[in-house]
Amino acid sequence: MKSSNYAGDLKKVVELAREAGEFVRSSYVHNSYSLIEKKGKRRTINVSDTANDIIINKLRGYFPRDGIVSDEKRKYSLAPNTWYVNSLDGKESFLDSNDQFSVNIGLCYEGVPVMGVVYNPLTREIYYGIKENGSIKEIEGATYNIKAIRQKEIDKMGKNHEKFLETLVVPYDFLELNDDQDGMRRKYASVVSNLHPERIIRNGSLALGMMKLIEKTNQEITRTVGFGKEVKNIPRITADAYVLGIDKPVSLCSLCAPQAIIEFAEGFVSHIDGTPVSYNSEQSKFVKSDTNPELKLTKNPIVIAKGKEESELLQKLISGMI
Repeated sequence: MKSSNYAGDLKKVVELAREAGEFVRSSYVHNSYSLIEKKGKRRTINVSDTANDIIINKLRGYFPRDGIVSDEKRKYSLAPNTWYVNSLDGKESFLDSNDQFSVNIGLCYEGVPVMGVVYNPLTREIYYGIKENGSIKEIEGATYNIKAIRQKEIDKMGKNHEKFLETLVVPYDFLELNDDQDGMRRKYASVVSNLHPERIIRNGSLALGMMKLIEKTNQEITRTVGFGKEVKNIPRITADAYVLGIDKPVSLCSLCAPQAIIEFAEGFVSHIDGTPVSYNSEQSKFVKSDTNPELKLTKNPIVIAKGKEESELLQKLISGMI
């Protein structure tokens, strides 16, 4: 697949994300999903597996020579063009009846993100991006060009970092501690506290948390999505940064699609030493989870910010804390 073909292929992937997302939505609305509990962690097995099959089968049909890596499957394949799929990013949010879960489909060419699609099944918002066209958000029939708009200038020496970092996004399980990760979680909590954000948002889907860097409004919504099932306390917040990977590895399948969208919206995604996030096999490995090994980043943490100066300042601040 050459760069000139990305626009045409993007249309297929957008529709594919919607198809899988509508299956997830139907399962949510009709409560037609099964749960298992293992070591205290809940997972929506049948929903994510079926949605994953929908995506993988069509990707193989559309792009038979491409590699595919998925959060839900043990087997994976790598190629110059490799797709990274998370069919249900934010499983705990799905179970807790809020709308912070998504379908993520990203494409890398030789380890660099070149396409991303993130679909929110409940709100039916979809974000997508390729380099030549930038990043787009569609909702309720309207289409918007999106940019990681900087809210204010900052002091390059970091003296005003308390003012520039109004809203910081953290993972959904940020406040949960367990025996295995207690020390790393406390370190993460210490880093967040020392960054002095005015507001912290816990977000279920890694992708939708990253999309908060390109939201334009601050509001909270409660809506009914069908059969009387209400979605509670849905935040629509414009965030300044997202820091992750301090307490645990980051899934490439969750990160690839939103990284592409953020970068094509002129935002920044990097490690704390300023190096780019790489999807080459030398930079990643399999890490065993409760149910299956997943391709994870080996180098942590990761900083997502709206601008280069914000990114560099966060890198500097966090490097001095860990």
